[in-house]
Amino acid sequence: MEDLVLGVDDFAIKKGHTYNTGIHNLKGEAMLDLLPGRKLEALRAYAQAHPDFLWLSPKAVVMDLAQPYHTWISECFPNAIRIADRFHVHRYVIESVQEVRKTVQHTLSPRAKAYLKANHRLLNPPAESLNEESRKRLETLLSYSPLLCSVWEWK
Repeated sequence: MEDLVLGVDDFAIKKGHTYNTGIHNLKGEAMLDLLPGRKLEALRAYAQAHPDFLWLSPKAVVMDLAQPYHTWISECFPNAIRIADRFHVHRYVIESVQEVRKTVQHTLSPRAKAYLKANHRLLNPPAESLNEESRKRLETLLSYSPLLCSVWEWK
């Protein structure tokens, strides 16, 4: 398939216990296959049992940031561009903003500290998705620290 972009992602059958991995054609918006498990051994076994999978030769593969996926895809498709999916990247960005918030929080007055802690979720969504009252509270939060403000703007 020319210009094939694969998507590889796991999902829980039983949260915390049993997972499967889906392989998708992202341009054609079709599921290509479903694998039991998400560990590297299971992924390698799948590729060995399905040689037609290796013939796909995708241009790129979009996946989460789990090391087993990156190892497996680099073994199967060494020339494919590996792309971290936006949902996982976004999660890491939000976690980073919140880590900065916690650091800044410790340096504030008790009143500002309490306000920042009570309203910390306002740092997560884009400002344009907030109502007017929430935007004003966000502005107050960002006024507490130039570092917090610059990290939030970067997000």
